[in-house]
Amino acid sequence: RCLAGAITRPSNLDAMRNAYQEQLQRLNTILGDMCELAGSAMSRATQALLQADLALAESVIADHDRMNELATQAEEQAFAVLALQAPVAGDLRGVVSAFQIVGDVDRMGALALHVAKIARRRHPATALPEEVRGYFAEMGRLAIALAHNAREVLNSLDHEAAALLEEDDDAMDDLHRHLFTVLMDRDWDHGVAAAVDVTDPEPLPDGHPLWQLPNCLITPHCANTPEMAVPVLTKRVVDNVGRFARGEPLLGLIDVDAGY
Repeated sequence: RCLAGAITRPSNLDAMRNAYQEQLQRLNTILGDMCELAGSAMSRATQALLQADLALAESVIADHDRMNELATQAEEQAFAVLALQAPVAGDLRGVVSAFQIVGDVDRMGALALHVAKIARRRHPATALPEEVRGYFAEMGRLAIALAHNAREVLNSLDHEAAALLEEDDDAMDDLHRHLFTVLMDRDWDHGVAAAVDVTDPEPLPDGHPLWQLPNCLITPHCANTPEMAVPVLTKRVVDNVGRFARGEPLLGLIDVDAGY
């Protein structure tokens, strides 16, 4: 009986390990699909912005629900791995990192959605002055490359390729900073949009003149849009899972007596 147990136990462990690897692969596949969708959305949104292409803008807006679905699937898969497999050390860090990846890629999709909505709102006019079209074209190119390369890294698990993502990210930051210097320069004669957070009526109805005002940016007057809340909540979950694994105090504990 002991011999039989010794013979069958490794087989069972192998089966469990294989099932675990399949779950991780499934998680990576979903994350890769998110990267592909984000890159496609950013490509179409950039072209819509540069060319005032209403059809491309509408396609980005219509496809955004798919990004939300994939983000939910990825988070559920990551939670399932944590709950059912109880990974440790490097495996735990890999699963916890998935939550951060979901938040990052989801923000890229949300940015593409925002760009597409701007292109649609300003159609048939273009939203960009000629002086900054080149900056936005290059920023779009970098964003698309980042999404594509991130998917390649998820497929290959190449650490060196992952490190190279930082270079494109730094280039994007440099462009972003330079664009602000252009907008704030005294020679910039296109104005800087005013941001309006509270309107009457609220929410602002479709067709209201403020939507078409060239120098006016309408922002949602609410505390927790999905685009804002999900990354914050994701970071808190990632931090607390890591703290729990290390035996450290958790962040954001609720004080039952105080009521918050």
